[in-house]
This record gives sequence, C-alpha cells and structure tokens, in this order.
Amino acid sequence: TPKIDIDPDWEMVELGEVCKVVRGSSPRPKGDRRYYGGDIPRLMVADITRDGMFTTPSIDSLTPEGAEKSRPMKKGEVILTVSGNPGLPTILAVDACIHDGFAGFRELSPNIQPKFLYFVLLHFKEANGNLSVGAVFQNLNTDQIKRFKIPVPQLETQRQIVAQIEKEQKLVNANKQLIEIFEQKIKDRIAKIWGVAKTEEENLSLAAEPEAVYEKA
Repeated sequence: TPKIDIDPDWEMVELGEVCKVVRGSSPRPKGDRRYYGGDIPRLMVADITRDGMFTTPSIDSLTPEGAEKSRPMKKGEVILTVSGNPGLPTILAVDACIHDGFAGFRELSPNIQPKFLYFVLLHFKEANGNLSVGAVFQNLNTDQIKRFKIPVPQLETQRQIVAQIEKEQKLVNANKQLIEIFEQKIKDRIAKIWGVAKTEEENLSLAAEPEAVYEKA
C-alpha cells in the first residue's frame, strides 16, 4: 500500500478547486435491454479491485441510449468509489460510463498529476480506513466531495513521489512473483515426497500379500 509523507508546508486544497467533480448515474430500470448490454463499458467496483490503478471495465456495458442516461467519462480521468468500497480510486484506461456509486473528476488542473491524485486518494483510504475516507465518501453528495481537502505540492515533487511509489510497487510485484515460484516448488517437492512414500507403501503392501495368502491357506 503506497504511503505518502505529507509535508505540512504543502498547500492543502479542496478537490473542487483542482477539478470538476461529477456524480455517476444509472439508467432505470436496471437490466432494461434498451440501456444495458451494448458496446459502451460501464465501470463496476469489481473492475477496480481487479485492475488497480488503470481500469478497463469488462463486467457490464451500456447501449448508446443507456450511456445518455449514465455519466460518460474519458480515458485518463480519475474515478472514486463512494459506495460499496468507498474511497477506492482508479484511472480509466478507456472511455467508460460510471454509475451513481462513483464520483468522477473532470478537467483536472494542470497543477496536479492524475497519478499523484490517485496515490493521494489511495493513501487517505488506507491510512484512515473507516474513520475518515470510508465514512467521508460513503453516499455523499457532490458538494461534500468537492470540499474534501488534498495536498498539492509542486509538480516536480509530485513526479518524484509517483516515481518512487511505482519503483516500490515493482519491487513488491517482483517479490510476489518470487514467493509464488517458491510456493510452487514447495508444493511440487511435497507432492514428490508423498508420491515416493505412497509407492513404497504400495510395494510393502504387495510384498505382504503372498504371505497373507499363504497363512490363510
């Protein structure tokens, strides 16, 4: 989980000052074939938990008519869950619609990087849990979300923070892969040991069978 050491000298601004906050929307009734099942991706929380920072929605979709009744967002825009798993951010990897369980951040200020905003939101979610972001973002209206304050250091500082976190995440991912490799090696070794033991047990059983038959006779 990325952690950001927030410098008290950094400027703290409200989200509404660095972007346009919009709430998602859903066509009604749900499942209506006029609106659902088309070619336009519709973001779901499960898409975010699967993909992480850059999400490509693949679970649900809308028709063009359904998209008109939803909230279309652009590739590269930051999205935040406000229900289900409140406070979980992502960046859209493709154009997609968001439903009313999300808030979208449009027209992001050039003074803040999308990746930095993503890590800041993720930092607050993990650092404060249900005591802060989980409670702050759960089923709130757009005006309340606009007033949520975030740190905005200089762009170069933002780039350095993002680069450092990405470097750390690469190391973490590499270690995860190493763990998986050795876990599989352990499983293979155990299976081999049990295979040898089973074979020896079967051989002993077969060797004992003639004697048992003789005793019975």
